[in-house]
Amino acid sequence: LIPKANFIPFRWGAAPPSSSTITFSSWYDFRGGSAAYNNPDNTDPTGDSYEGIYMSARLVPLSRLKEDPQGVFNLLYALAINLELGPVNYLLGGVVSGVDEGATAVSPALRKAVWNLFTNNKAGTDKVYDFLPNNITGACFNHHSPIEPNWRTALWGKHYDRLLELKSTFDPAQVFNCWHCVGYKGEENPPLSSSIPGGFCFSGENTVEVQEKGPVKMADLALGDIVQVANGNYEPIYSFGHKDSKGQTTFLQIRTSVKTLEISPDHMVITKGGSCVPASIIKKGDLLLTATKDLAEVTSITTVVRRGAFAPFTSSGTIIVNGILASNYIAYQRSEYLSIGGAKTPFTFQWIAHTFNSIHRLANMIGISGETYVEGGISRWVDLPHRIMLKTLDQNIIV
Repeated sequence: LIPKANFIPFRWGAAPPSSSTITFSSWYDFRGGSAAYNNPDNTDPTGDSYEGIYMSARLVPLSRLKEDPQGVFNLLYALAINLELGPVNYLLGGVVSGVDEGATAVSPALRKAVWNLFTNNKAGTDKVYDFLPNNITGACFNHHSPIEPNWRTALWGKHYDRLLELKSTFDPAQVFNCWHCVGYKGEENPPLSSSIPGGFCFSGENTVEVQEKGPVKMADLALGDIVQVANGNYEPIYSFGHKDSKGQTTFLQIRTSVKTLEISPDHMVITKGGSCVPASIIKKGDLLLTATKDLAEVTSITTVVRRGAFAPFTSSGTIIVNGILASNYIAYQRSEYLSIGGAKTPFTFQWIAHTFNSIHRLANMIGISGETYVEGGISRWVDLPHRIMLKTLDQNIIV
């Protein structure tokens, strides 16, 4: 679809880069030796090493080709005319498609795929992801986007939990830690991902208990609705930090012994003991607080793509969603507490967010109301402090 002679100069430039050779005694030394041991900063993200043009790939299942051939054609055409199509695309299928999905650790998405479709920039990646989300397919390990938001499901599918159990058995000290391998420890995504909004929201399919109305879908909530929060109380929704009924978002689907919660990875839930932690660090067996102050055990975690994303704010900073107690806010690091310079501070992300939102709550109390949203459905009350926090993190002022 793209003439090779025209594409290569665009991709690599007219002249090959100069090079030099450095010799290392071993791969261990090349990766940093003892200083790199168990250091998540010493593992590289996939696909972003080409001077600002990062490559990524997604698996195209045979079912998608059969069900929507015109849609596949439209996708390829859009990628081609915008010079977003990658230079290499693997053909898959054949004998590997005849192997039972549970026979090996290979992702079920790979068994079903006929093509590994590459793109070379974020615009192309977004087009492919919108057409081929994780509930349809996945990505091939080492070829996925450097900002893949749900790499566990994208790369490993339903096998991840079992593989993690094996990892814990045979490598309990986490000696082997590579980017987005099973059991990977480190930043979920490189700083590039911080430009993507949508980290603080619930799926519209969740339900919330509204006073005098009963259960109401998250997508149908409105400002002023009096909803159930912590300790059996009810409070009005004074704002939506995020309200977008159109865009597609990938959520964690956390199944518990009580109900299932659909929540974005950075959004915080409340665990046994009252700790507010990001959903991304919740694992099977963890205990979450419920509306009745009982504990719900997490039985499995997968991902799901939904249209719409919502984050209602209440004066307590809490809300009961599908019977599970959750925060209104997100964590900017994978922990309950903010860390500065590698040292944990006494400040929780729940406290930081609730304190910053006190101005908004005060404005609402004295009659200064009204909601407007930037592109993507982020409240203007939230957008600026959110961007400031992300910029601060990107500049390594807070680590």
